[in-house]
Amino acid sequence: MGRCSAQYGAHTGIPTASKSQGGLLVGFSGQTSIYPSYKEVFTAFQGIWRHDVLPRAPREEDVFSEYFGNKGQKGCVFNDRVIVRNSESIRISSIEVWAGAFIGGIRVMYIDNKDGRGIKSSTVRRGGPGGAFHRFELEDGEHVVSVAGKYEEGMITQLCFVTNQGRASEVFGGGKGQPFSAVAPRERNGKPFRLLYLCGKKYVISLHLPLWTKFDEDRNSSDNTSLTGAMFVWTPTRDV
Repeated sequence: MGRCSAQYGAHTGIPTASKSQGGLLVGFSGQTSIYPSYKEVFTAFQGIWRHDVLPRAPREEDVFSEYFGNKGQKGCVFNDRVIVRNSESIRISSIEVWAGAFIGGIRVMYIDNKDGRGIKSSTVRRGGPGGAFHRFELEDGEHVVSVAGKYEEGMITQLCFVTNQGRASEVFGGGKGQPFSAVAPRERNGKPFRLLYLCGKKYVISLHLPLWTKFDEDRNSSDNTSLTGAMFVWTPTRDV
């Protein structure tokens, strides 16, 4: 399983991941306020968790990096967990990037070797087709363990991926902006986690929707112009 709901509400601000180790979300509590333009809106939000339902919650060991990129109103939130779901055998096989002076778009390709079937899948392109196209292929047993780059207020301007085999992708994008680095945590035996999926924000032109509108991930990709923010999600490597 591991289904993901659609993204509801506004896409402004910083994407936030909330989890409780070993817990399952069973409800919400919060506060609301009345605004003339949007009627009733949540102003405070808190999850209610139970820890006695399952012996082990799905993906409870996953670790989220800091969020890098736009912290304002620019961009619509995405979450590639929708592709990964709860699979323990899925891994990244390649990363496709469109880049010029900034990161126009990114798409992650996967292979799931459950039962030896080698099922291939991919995310939709997060962002648009602007800039030159690049593909970074990973070999069997090779995983991304760190990501470096740069960002400005409105977009991610540069990305570079490094693997557990010491191999680095080319540097995608331009050289402007604030540098950042996201490094995989390590297991108790010292083995690094691996990059599993991305969350973040992508910029969509002329998408003026009310706060309560359900966002459609399958909108025409020509509406998308850039990757505006990213959060990297790491998982224990194990044998994939």
